[in-house]
Amino acid sequence: MESLEGVYAALDDAVLVSDADSGRIVDCSPAAERALRGSRGELVGSPLRALYPRAEEFAALVTATTFRGACVVRRLDGSTCLTEHTSIRVVGAATGTPLRVTVIFRDVTAARDAEEAQARALRRLERRYRHLVDLVTAAAHDLEAPLRAVGTLASWLAADLGDRVDATGREHIALMLSRVRRMYALVEGTLRYARAVDAVSVVGPVALDDVVGRAVAAVGAPRRIRVHVERPLPIVRGDSSRLQLAIEHLLRNAVEFHDKPAGEVLIRCVALADGWRVEVRDDGPGIARPHHDRIFQPFQTLASRDEHESAGIGLALVRAIVEEHAGVAGVESAPGAGSTFFFTLPAEVA
Repeated sequence: MESLEGVYAALDDAVLVSDADSGRIVDCSPAAERALRGSRGELVGSPLRALYPRAEEFAALVTATTFRGACVVRRLDGSTCLTEHTSIRVVGAATGTPLRVTVIFRDVTAARDAEEAQARALRRLERRYRHLVDLVTAAAHDLEAPLRAVGTLASWLAADLGDRVDATGREHIALMLSRVRRMYALVEGTLRYARAVDAVSVVGPVALDDVVGRAVAAVGAPRRIRVHVERPLPIVRGDSSRLQLAIEHLLRNAVEFHDKPAGEVLIRCVALADGWRVEVRDDGPGIARPHHDRIFQPFQTLASRDEHESAGIGLALVRAIVEEHAGVAGVESAPGAGSTFFFTLPAEVA
């Protein structure tokens, strides 16, 4: 045993050696003394069984030729800890009779406690998230009916009063209708966002050729905007319908905010070391750097809503979908230089 003292001292894991016949400990490492909160004198000669309060775990430990698993250990001060164990039963070469049982273990109580605390925190977060989604959904639904009523009333007023309303009055009614439509769009956008982030993903291999094709057809760009897809596109891992939604929003954004009589949008994929970067590149007005992150926040738009009516939800949805796929969404742009909106995706795992 003396030859093992140097090896024991270098080990972080605790080591106990017991006699297979008597079941008593015949050697231990310094790490075992620390882990069991006792001295070598207290451990050597004591029964190994006394350290294991669970009979079934001890039986598996000493009867298997090799054992690996979790065991509860009772320390010498009476406290217990969870450990990861490996045990080896040594038998005589000639007789096959068990001679020694060597036990190697480490205390994983702190790791177990941390995992349990993390699980509890995640459960609390999930409950709060669920409550928030339900609240937002209910509030948005409850707002729809009164907004429709206000819009209908304003329309009735305009129709009933007709020429009896002067230019200022007509302007006020038109402004009221415009604000109702805007508020309704915000409510609808809130509902779309809540549904999108709350939807259950169906993850699997996704052929981006098919997804992009469906997205281009769904957007239906006007003739003045030429949409070019650089094929072939790769197979990635993700949720097909949600990735299509993300690409639709990026393409629709490029088309709707294009400021020239004619333009071009390019959709392509660039290979990365661990996946792909999907790009939607346009030759539109471009975006100043200070706005690059802000436009991905919910309800944020660059153009005045009086100039371009929008709920400001599309890019926020893109970011939410991409982050759910363990990717990153962003934009590279400068005023007058067009924009390249992109997101990353992991490669398909065979």
